[in-house]
Amino acid sequence: MGAGKLRDRVEIQSRASGVDAFGGQLETWVAQYERAAEFVHLGGGEGVEGARIAGREIYKLKLRADAKTRAISADGWRVRDTRRNTVFNVLSVDAVTDAASVYLRVEA
Repeated sequence: MGAGKLRDRVEIQSRASGVDAFGGQLETWVAQYERAAEFVHLGGGEGVEGARIAGREIYKLKLRADAKTRAISADGWRVRDTRRNTVFNVLSVDAVTDAASVYLRVEA
C-alpha cells in the first residue's frame, strides 16, 4: 500500500498502571509508537454522560498493518491525533478485512 491517503499522523497509546507515592493505584497512558493514518468520519451523535447530553464523533481510522498495529485492541488502547491533539478511544478493531491495513473504529 502506498502512502496515498494516509496524510494524518497518530500516536498509539496503551494504558499503564502503577502505584503512587502514597500507595494508591495510578493509571496513565504511555505513548507506544506513531503511524501514518487516514481518518474517515462515520458520523456523530449524542450520549448521556453524568446526567448530561454530550456530543460524540465516530471515525474509522485506517493504519498500515504491521505486527504492532495488529496488536491494538479495544481494551487498554487509545489514539491521539498529533496534529490536532485530539484523543480518541478505540471502540473496535478490524485486522482481517484487508491484509495490508488495520481499521480502528474510534470515538472522540
